[in-house]
Amino acid sequence: MNVPLSAVEQSGETSEVVRLPPSLGGGYLAWAEVSHQLHCVNMLRKAIYAEYYRNRTRDLQQDRHLVYKHLVDHCVDLLRQVLLCNADTGIQLHHWVKRNPTPVPNGNTWHKCKDTESILAWTRDRQVIFPPGERSIPILPGSSVYEGNP
Repeated sequence: MNVPLSAVEQSGETSEVVRLPPSLGGGYLAWAEVSHQLHCVNMLRKAIYAEYYRNRTRDLQQDRHLVYKHLVDHCVDLLRQVLLCNADTGIQLHHWVKRNPTPVPNGNTWHKCKDTESILAWTRDRQVIFPPGERSIPILPGSSVYEGNP
């Protein structure tokens, strides 16, 4: 998606991140964290059912070591951070269940949620739309180019 410099500065980054050319709307290239987090959940789901997805999606067709490095080193840690930073402080009560010697947690609990439809609308409003046949983003002056992932 496309965000203004003010959003880049608010995120703690500098203006040396990927800028979009005027043909792609200008601004800076970004990804809503929720989209990234859902991508990671989806990758974990596909990995659990790897036999089914291996020939149905590109995500699992690369080297197995790289897939699991992405999943374990990146996605699991990302989701761990999200859970810790947004800890749900609701409570999960327990019940006695016949023929069960220990109390059982009730997973049917209430949660206070954000309005995901408005978040998705916000990202759609900032969507980067490539002209037909164009899929690349040029490196504009003032952008940093790193040796490896930051």
